[in-house]
Amino acid sequence: MTTETRKRRDYTEEFKRDAVAPVTEQGYKPSEAARSLGIGDNLIRRWKREFEEAAPGAGLGADEREELMRLRKEVRMLCNFPYSHSMVAGGLPEISYATREMCGTSLMIRRDTVSRNS
Repeated sequence: MTTETRKRRDYTEEFKRDAVAPVTEQGYKPSEAARSLGIGDNLIRRWKREFEEAAPGAGLGADEREELMRLRKEVRMLCNFPYSHSMVAGGLPEISYATREMCGTSLMIRRDTVSRNS
C-alpha cells in the first residue's frame, strides 16, 4: 500500500478573484463556478467570504445583493424568452432597453407604442 502525500495547490489572488466573479457579478452558484474550474465549491465560498470581509462597507448589503441576484436571474430568463409584439399587447411585460442590450437582441418593443384594448 502506497501512501501519497497530496500537494496543496496555491492559487494566485487574480485566479481567486476571477473564480469568484461569476458568483458575485453574474449570480452563478458557487458549485457551478467551481465545477467549471475543476475545484471544490468550498474554495469559492471561502474566497468569496474572504473578499467580502476584506472590504467592509465597500460591497453591497445583504438586501442589495439579494435583489441583484434576483434581477440577474430575471434577465437570464428574459433573454431566453421568445417575445413578440402580439404577446406584449396581450399583457406580458415588455423588455426594457437595458435588458435587450444585455441579451444582444434587436427586438424593439416599447409600451407606449402598443395599444391595449381595454
